[in-house]
Amino acid sequence: MQLRIENIGPIGSAVIDLTGLTVIGGLNDTGKSTIGKSIFAVVKAIRNKEQEYTSVQRSRVNAILSELTSELRNALGPKISPASLISATRSFTGNSTFDQETPEILEKSLGHLKAVILREIGRRIFRQNISRQIDTTDEVLADEDTSLTIIDHHIQRIRVLLTAKKDNKSIYANAFSNIMNSMFRGEINNKRAKSSPSYIEIWDNNAKIFGTHFQDNISKDFYIEEITISELFDDVTLLESPMVLTYEDAGTYYPDASSGHYYGDYPAYDLMQKLQFATKELEADNGLEREINEKISEIIKGKIYFDLDEGEFIFSSIDEIQVKITNTASGVKTLGIMQMLARAGVLTGTNLLIVDEPEVHLHPEWQIVYAEIIAILVKKYNIYCLISSHSPYFIQSIEAYSKLYNMQDLTKFYITNKDKNTSNSNIEDITSDPEPLYKLLADPMKRIAFLRAKAQDE
Repeated sequence: MQLRIENIGPIGSAVIDLTGLTVIGGLNDTGKSTIGKSIFAVVKAIRNKEQEYTSVQRSRVNAILSELTSELRNALGPKISPASLISATRSFTGNSTFDQETPEILEKSLGHLKAVILREIGRRIFRQNISRQIDTTDEVLADEDTSLTIIDHHIQRIRVLLTAKKDNKSIYANAFSNIMNSMFRGEINNKRAKSSPSYIEIWDNNAKIFGTHFQDNISKDFYIEEITISELFDDVTLLESPMVLTYEDAGTYYPDASSGHYYGDYPAYDLMQKLQFATKELEADNGLEREINEKISEIIKGKIYFDLDEGEFIFSSIDEIQVKITNTASGVKTLGIMQMLARAGVLTGTNLLIVDEPEVHLHPEWQIVYAEIIAILVKKYNIYCLISSHSPYFIQSIEAYSKLYNMQDLTKFYITNKDKNTSNSNIEDITSDPEPLYKLLADPMKRIAFLRAKAQDE
């Protein structure tokens, strides 16, 4: 599988092979994270297209119901309460799957929706129940006619929306666009190459199976070979910062009712959903889960779990001292996340794991441990991993473990370089000779040696 990117974010050009373990090294602000985010969005769009479709449909229905409420309010004045109508229609948006239900079920649901709205209006502005029409006045009849006209119009809009033929290609495209925009905050195109083509493509066995161009941050010319690409991965997990365990709103991800676009941190939201399965009672179930869990438990002297009663993560030491995750070291959080993913069954051979700069909160000794865990996942359990790093300790450890576990054929190394003229980043395959990457990462030590020598001269 090969990822090809042109003029996305800070990246000018990149061709990345996902062969098992893919390591991208380089300086800050050179596009390493962009690679991980892009492939995350592709896989999630494939795997979550139905959920994304349902969410978008729900947002569109909510927008129509919001317009319905506003028009009734304008037509009937203070006699009607917007809050009461929103409450009355909530059951429709909450119960529907928005996935092309049978005509009979849909009509029954729409009929119930209409009855609920009329009943709520009747309680407030009609002197008698509408269906019985007892002792009605001209004013009430006028209100009834107006209400029915408005309600029927908007229910027809909902009917048209929910009976429209599903277009899988459009569903994929919308899901991908929503995820990309939420992750890049609407800044997808390379700002230094506005006039140049921008695209993301996935190739397999020399055939394109996914592709889209971007113009003004909008996906265009969407292409997908659904059968082929659906066989690549069952899921993807992106690890960015262990602080996701600390901040309650870190995993927020929600749709805007009017636009259908999503806001929030999707990778953090996805990760939090998975980690909350790692409860205190959940034990490692298979060889992978036990091996990773025990290796990390030995290092951090305990385990992290999600407390269902408290609704937060807890670190439990080997002597059974319980500490809230806020008061736990960042390095423990980093390794603890991997430990929880193993216990929750997320680490499997059909899933892709993306880790962005795992070394940030780790002492060099623990970076070496993390590198060994990655090597074990790839070699022993056939898990695909994409890692970005700027740590010489971590990257050299990966290379060493790759040789130790005889997995050189599964490991690829890349370096990010900035073009001096355009400031765009290009990514170069250095698998045959990683020395340029080590030299780049060692340059700061030369700078320190120079400063020491200069200080002595002073």
